[in-house]
Amino acid sequence: MSTRNRFSGTATGSVLQTGVVEGDVHVISYARNDEIGVILKHEEDEVRLKVHTETWFYVTVVDRSHRTRLLQFGVESAAAGLKWEIIHEGAAVTDATLPAGGQVQVRLVVHCGSTAPMAGTDDLRVLVADKELAPDARVWWLSNTKRIIVEAVPALSVALAQPQGTVSSRGTYNTVLELANTGNTDLHGELEVSADFDRTKRSSWLPSRNFRFADESSFDLGLGDPPSSRRVRITLPKPGWLDRTWRIALSVTLSRDDVEPDPRCLTIEQSGLLSRLTSWGEITENRKRRTLAGWAVVPLALGVAFGVMITGRSSEAEAPPVQAGAATSSAPASEVATPVEYSAMPCEAGTSVLVLHSLEESNTAAHVRTLLDYETTMIEQRRPGVEALKDKTAKVTRRDATCPAVLGGEGPGKNTDERFTRFVWVGPFPSDDAAGMCEKLDKIAWKNCLPVHVA
Repeated sequence: MSTRNRFSGTATGSVLQTGVVEGDVHVISYARNDEIGVILKHEEDEVRLKVHTETWFYVTVVDRSHRTRLLQFGVESAAAGLKWEIIHEGAAVTDATLPAGGQVQVRLVVHCGSTAPMAGTDDLRVLVADKELAPDARVWWLSNTKRIIVEAVPALSVALAQPQGTVSSRGTYNTVLELANTGNTDLHGELEVSADFDRTKRSSWLPSRNFRFADESSFDLGLGDPPSSRRVRITLPKPGWLDRTWRIALSVTLSRDDVEPDPRCLTIEQSGLLSRLTSWGEITENRKRRTLAGWAVVPLALGVAFGVMITGRSSEAEAPPVQAGAATSSAPASEVATPVEYSAMPCEAGTSVLVLHSLEESNTAAHVRTLLDYETTMIEQRRPGVEALKDKTAKVTRRDATCPAVLGGEGPGKNTDERFTRFVWVGPFPSDDAAGMCEKLDKIAWKNCLPVHVA
């Protein structure tokens, strides 16, 4: 805080910094007489300015020249970024009339923001000038000084950039941490990946060993410095069926005795196999691939990874690291999506169906087709030894062709919400066997497999 700054207020009551003079003393002249006296008061000898608050000072201006003047106010301090306003008779003003031989009292309201002024200690004083004098003849009378202490509020923004390209396969991805000084003081400190969650059963937290700094983890950011980047490497496990949000526990430690280590939670998104299958299913090789047989190549295209997720085998070779930004292939724009084949849900007495998915109108045909292929593949894998699955495939039915028992009534599995317009299901099965069929499909009854007695 070494550069003096001078500010002007407005008459609208808003707080605006409208002018700054930095060291150009020839632009402004200080009065060499005592015709005007300016007294700045506060109940404290040292006034602490807290962030996001306003502080009131009292200013008395005395005329000793017995001449009426129109006063213009200013504030001078090296604490760059202070914003202020003069309150006179309940209103914000930039000038006030000083009667001949009299005095006027105003209030100086100083506002302290989260990033300005910079934390530290400095002096503040009020200036007044005779506004009716020509600018080249105008001089300023200074008040006594008040010591101000701007409260330090250190703040660091930490953001993890999502790696470029598709984050899906198992492997190591390169990305960066973006650091920015968002407080009002210089920052020095260290970043550290917390291992607190390594010993817990929180499956959404990425182990600390899977996050490594490629650059130094320490940082040094002055107030006003541009954001800084730190390269990091993140190792992700093999994907599941669904998209997953991994959480990373980061600790920020500042080199300050008055600030405790600050825990942060970063996130990275990993696409699941089902999402990749959906993207693949949005196009086909030609218009003739409209049947389930044609779409049966979808799970086959996933190769070993798809089979492992279904059979649970873990003997496949380790996948190589995947670097972010790798090119991804796309099919010709002329290829079109395979239409979905809808069928009526049978409502036979004594039978039940297993509702696997309740879909909204916003679900695309490719997404519906993908769900059908996925569920049918799951059924085929579990068909050996299960006579009830011999002729079963996943089907989809529109709301108007769905059994009434699925759409209304009481109990779990009902879809009274009309936003559900289509249902993926398998069946029918004898009602006594329906709940057991969920288990044979490796699903949980009433969670991702709803046995509904249709008639």
